[in-house]
Amino acid sequence: MLTYKDAGQMLLLLSVGVLPPFAGFFLGASSMALGIFIFFILLLLVKLERLPHILCVHKSIFIFLVISLFYALIQQIFIGVWATKSFFSIVALLLVFIIAYFLSKEILFQRPLNRNSIFILFWFLVFFAFLAIVTDFGIGYLVYGHNKSIFPFGEPSHFALFFGPFFLMIIAMTESRLIKLLYIFLVTTLALLIPSTTLLIYVLLALGLMIRFSKSSIFVFIPLLVAAIYTLLTDSYFLSRLILSNDSKNLTALVYLQGLQDAYNSIESTLGLGLGFQMLGTQPASLAGEQLKYLMGGDYLNRQDGGFLAAKIIAEFGVYGFFILVSYLVMFFKAFTNLKNGMFLNSEYPLASVFSLCFIYASFVEFFVRGVGYFSPSLFFFFVALFLHSMIPRQRCVNGKH
Repeated sequence: MLTYKDAGQMLLLLSVGVLPPFAGFFLGASSMALGIFIFFILLLLVKLERLPHILCVHKSIFIFLVISLFYALIQQIFIGVWATKSFFSIVALLLVFIIAYFLSKEILFQRPLNRNSIFILFWFLVFFAFLAIVTDFGIGYLVYGHNKSIFPFGEPSHFALFFGPFFLMIIAMTESRLIKLLYIFLVTTLALLIPSTTLLIYVLLALGLMIRFSKSSIFVFIPLLVAAIYTLLTDSYFLSRLILSNDSKNLTALVYLQGLQDAYNSIESTLGLGLGFQMLGTQPASLAGEQLKYLMGGDYLNRQDGGFLAAKIIAEFGVYGFFILVSYLVMFFKAFTNLKNGMFLNSEYPLASVFSLCFIYASFVEFFVRGVGYFSPSLFFFFVALFLHSMIPRQRCVNGKH
């Protein structure tokens, strides 16, 4: 039965994904950060008395921020002064960290997650996707003025990045393997109808959580794997995205290749230090970038976000960026193991734990497949997940002080 609390929590989570594209279109914001700040203001209006709790940050997070700022100072000395945008972005990113920490406290201690709100959100998002498909993306076009917008999200990849982690939460929380397979079939259908390569990657991550090395699993998953490979190799839409070449005519493939080339060129030109925070796009264009400019009629595409987050991090932070990515991969494999073994069920806060693990696990897509910079809704939830992950092992101590 739907309660006001379930609906309120669902709307709270949904607003994180919806407000950034709304702010970008209706307020002319060039970054998704404005939408997240609006969300924070709305949250404070509801829970103003909780504001003091953002002042207490876990020491590991504080150490990471200090090291990052020190590295940024070294870049200033040896590489050159950043653009004005970079300094404003540092302030914005710190605010995003604060907002994420505030929300993690709310989720863990004040507004515990409940299954109903997650399932309701999942079905709302499925409804938005099917509505876009049956209307030929007409509603999104009327609102945002460009094709294939899945209202209320700006474009299919934005929808997929927000929807994917919650889909993985549904898989993790569902006990029946048959029901899990039905969910996977549903999302696979969505991915093929939209179509969305990003959403298909989330399907593969979901299958990864289900695979068991037994005879019965082989009979189930081998045909699924063969069908997936066949689809990728025979469908022109998906195949064109898998071929990375400077001569490609596919914009998605070229954007990804541009990210790889920009990351490599930036490492080489700065002797491993990186370009500096939010400085991607200031360096000369790569071969893939020039091909994109030609196809776009003189305009560059995705030069500042790198196409995926790993490329942006490496290009801007150099060897320190590699350290960040390796650290994430360690967390990714730990989250995968914990989700696969159902270890979150032993937590005092199982839903907060599965939220944390699923967003850490799902962020693989944003890091290595499709990213939109540091201020996306899904990356914001990744920061929330990191804070939750740091607090849940200490929950008895924290609760004793609370």
